[in-house]
Amino acid sequence: MVTALRIAPPWLVGLAFFVIYRLSIAPTVVFGDSGELLTASRVLGVAHPPGYPLYTLLGNLALRAGGGTALAMNTLSALLAAASVGLLFAIVRRATGALAPALLATLVFGSSPTWWSESIITEVYPLSLLLLIAAAGSVYAKDARLFLLGVYLLGLGAAHHPINVFYGAPLFVVAALRLRRESMNMRLAALALLLGPLSLLAYLKLRAASDAPLVWSALATWGDVWNHYMRTGYGDLLAGDGSPRGISFLAKGLLLGRVLREELALTALLLASLGFLWGAFRTWRRSLIAVVTFALFLGAVILPAILTWDDTAFSTASNRVFFIPLALLLAVLAGYGAQVLGRFPRLGWLPWAAVLLAAGGIAIRFPAIDQRGNYAAADLARAFLNPLPPESNLIISDGQILMPVLYLQAVEGVRADIVIDEPKGIWRKEPSGGAPYFTNKETAEVMAKRVSIAGETAPVIAVPFGMGWGVGTGDRAKDGDPFAMTEVAIRSLPDHRIRTAEREVVFAFHLQYARVMQARGRRDAVIRQLALAKIYAGSTDGGEALLSGVARALGVKPDEIENREQQK
Repeated sequence: MVTALRIAPPWLVGLAFFVIYRLSIAPTVVFGDSGELLTASRVLGVAHPPGYPLYTLLGNLALRAGGGTALAMNTLSALLAAASVGLLFAIVRRATGALAPALLATLVFGSSPTWWSESIITEVYPLSLLLLIAAAGSVYAKDARLFLLGVYLLGLGAAHHPINVFYGAPLFVVAALRLRRESMNMRLAALALLLGPLSLLAYLKLRAASDAPLVWSALATWGDVWNHYMRTGYGDLLAGDGSPRGISFLAKGLLLGRVLREELALTALLLASLGFLWGAFRTWRRSLIAVVTFALFLGAVILPAILTWDDTAFSTASNRVFFIPLALLLAVLAGYGAQVLGRFPRLGWLPWAAVLLAAGGIAIRFPAIDQRGNYAAADLARAFLNPLPPESNLIISDGQILMPVLYLQAVEGVRADIVIDEPKGIWRKEPSGGAPYFTNKETAEVMAKRVSIAGETAPVIAVPFGMGWGVGTGDRAKDGDPFAMTEVAIRSLPDHRIRTAEREVVFAFHLQYARVMQARGRRDAVIRQLALAKIYAGSTDGGEALLSGVARALGVKPDEIENREQQK
């Protein structure tokens, strides 16, 4: 079996990881950036900074080829991630000349929680890392054409995300040192291939100036495009005067250590330390020592130093993605460290034991990462859209709710008659004049001012939607239940009484969500939604009969609803 594995092509390793990722893939849109990236790809818009023009274009192709749903782009992420892992295996096996270190590095990194989680939803980081790994495998090639391909991939990665410039800095240095020995024609070709992909940034300005409905910010000048690409609006790097902000550097280091331990496990980190020390002091060439040390210094020292995060930011998955390349490098060093130990007498078995341990980690982590049943974002978005009257306006300020709603409407065509409006102007659709506005209680006062300024006479109706990051936010949200929809006070414009229309929408909303929870097998949530709907049934035409019919269809008895009411 080992003999067969020795000649196993990298694509077989990539295929194995694609199967793993595909088995745990999210079936639809999820909370986070997923809905926005899907919508931007569908309408060829401008996503949040840095804009992701390359990913947007690839996503558009994936949607066209894959049936036009989120699953197509989720599968694209799985494909890109599997290709990254397969390429990583090929590079490490070639560098070490052995199978076990390559498999160990691949298994440790490919099953790391953040990377795995990003590989089964619509996200940009699988593409980012694929470009970085491919560039690393090419710039060291003796063949001039492969070297130039590596330079081109560095430029393509830079156009995709600034993080590729940051972590790719050692590769830029390697390429520059080689070009010093090359002809002028070779230098000019490399320069053109490096800078050429940056022309993709023109997409951002062109689409912002067009009628694209989704544009994250006004990009009137090239300076605006540059600021968008550099993510200056986030303020998560150095302060304006160049001084660091946030918690102390020591605290950041301790938190980063905890993050890496959770991503790779302590055993892998110990092996990585051994691999680096052994290579630096015993076997590596000076140039390789410099490149690896520079890369580690960038990810483990410079990046934490310039980040302005507090202690909670290191626990957020959307922030941990910035350390994915560092985790990859440490996984490679762990593979090399296991190889070093295997050279000692009576320890030849250790690299393969580490491989088996890492493979077992996949089975252990699978249940926690598995997204196959994650319909929460899509279910919530449907519950927002379905009860609304035809051709009304829905105003949403919370991006975690807005983006799944935009996805359902723009990509899947759900309730295309509803006009989505939001305060920041990201979604450039004009409200329908004279039609009622529906919003959540947090946004009611803001929308009241906006409608007043616009001279609109249509009513603004505040519906009790309260969700953030998939967790109920009302007074009765329990235990982080992602389906906890809680009753909150209804507000409308100042001095306006609660209208019958408001009550009808709220009533319909709770009935709709009860049906959703029934489909998900959440009986307690079904009863909770029906109990909330009962509050408004009396003031809705035919409400009592409709509630009774829905409850009967869902198998809920009247006394169960009454008992639920008494528990409130």
